Amino acid sequence: MKKLTLLALLFFSIQIFISCSEEKLNLNFIEKPSIINSSQKTFTSIKINSKHNSNNLIEYGICWSLEPKPTINDYTFIEDKSKKNYITKIEGLLVNTTYYFRSFIKTQKDILYSEEKVFTTLPFKNTIWKMLTIYPKNNYKINSEVEFYENNSTKFEELTDNGVRLYKTYGTWSLNGNTLTYIFNGNKPELNKCTYIYTGTLDEMTLRGTYKHVYLSPGIWNAVKL
Repeated sequence: MKKLTLLALLFFSIQIFISCSEEKLNLNFIEKPSIINSSQKTFTSIKINSKHNSNNLIEYGICWSLEPKPTINDYTFIEDKSKKNYITKIEGLLVNTTYYFRSFIKTQKDILYSEEKVFTTLPFKNTIWKMLTIYPKNNYKINSEVEFYENNSTKFEELTDNGVRLYKTYGTWSLNGNTLTYIFNGNKPELNKCTYIYTGTLDEMTLRGTYKHVYLSPGIWNAVKL
């Protein structure tokens, strides 16, 4: 009776070993995903080129984090399961921020990750923007070119429709996350009569928001990076 029990236990142990070996063997046939490169970076988004050559996957995509070795427990984008070569556009990122990315595939038995890639969104400092300011009272519009310098100062130049520069003034800027505050001081900032406070949000390669003025009704503005 003891021999039969020992034989049964031995047979059961062999089956477990074979099953585990098959599981590991099967996983070895599943190729890990890979990130080829970053095809495009903006202030708030990154496009990631990825690929895999495995079939019968539950899901796959990209995961990312501000810390190394991101997992599916961090930020995750799930891709269409019909694609093996795919481009994932990660949006809603912070300007001038370093992120860690890995592609992943999820099988019935495990989750496999690619090698880690590190990409940084574009910095805002030392950029030039074409800005449109709209006055709500009569829908009057002013085109301008604004430079945002590294030391948080600015230069504003009003433009005619054919690009002639009419008026120049200076100011300051600051960023809180992706929210810009731009203070247009005017020619006589000490009198506080020409001061505009622009507030806007960075999105991809554009800015959009509202402005305030001590003597005028609030208005709207937008800008694109040059």
